[in-house]
Amino acid sequence: MRKCLLFAVAILVSATGIGQVIFTQNFDAAWTIPSSLSPAWSGTATPPDNQWQRDDYTTGWATATGAYTPAGANSTLHSARFHSYDASTGTTGDFISPVINLSAYTAGLVKIDFYHINATGTDVLNIYASNDNGTTWSTALRPSIGIDAAWVKYTVTLPGNSATTKIKFTATSDYGADDIGLDEVLVYSPVAGNAPPINFTATAVTQGGMTVGWTDNSTNETAFRVYRSADNIRAPLKTTFF
Repeated sequence: MRKCLLFAVAILVSATGIGQVIFTQNFDAAWTIPSSLSPAWSGTATPPDNQWQRDDYTTGWATATGAYTPAGANSTLHSARFHSYDASTGTTGDFISPVINLSAYTAGLVKIDFYHINATGTDVLNIYASNDNGTTWSTALRPSIGIDAAWVKYTVTLPGNSATTKIKFTATSDYGADDIGLDEVLVYSPVAGNAPPINFTATAVTQGGMTVGWTDNSTNETAFRVYRSADNIRAPLKTTFF
């Protein structure tokens, strides 16, 4: 509950936010290959150079060359890495999420955010979705992602609401100088645009002021704006709370 002291209150609004986080993975935990993540991921395992691994786990790769910096997005320490430096040109590597239950959500509204880095070359990353536990896959959910010299955030809408949804990231190697990094995977159901806080209260009301309270209705707002007016007619003044 957020509270503040004001003389009079007319309107309370907040920025658009994530309504509910459904699944998240930032790859910072102690893991090596996809099956050692918790919950476990899966994907291409052989030959070893096309298996996704934590950025600092180079066991099985021909060399450790191809690292990118920083090693994680948003000041995190680690990420998932595809070793295109030693994977032959045209080699693909799949990185498949665990089952994500979307049955409680509206089809076509659930989104996935993720961060990508790939400093140079012509290798690409694609993202797909499955509604049947990975038996069949959608077409690519967005155009192929190529060069990003720094970590870049992407947002994609998922096409279904199956209880057995999986997400697949597929890297295609150019046998170049830099590996591909993936980080900060987040599946969520957004709130409606400009969704306001809820459960507004006004207590300790006196001629000199009042205490107002509200319940946050989003998870990534940048600020709350409280508008106040002495007569509910004149343009209200604005106070912003972080």
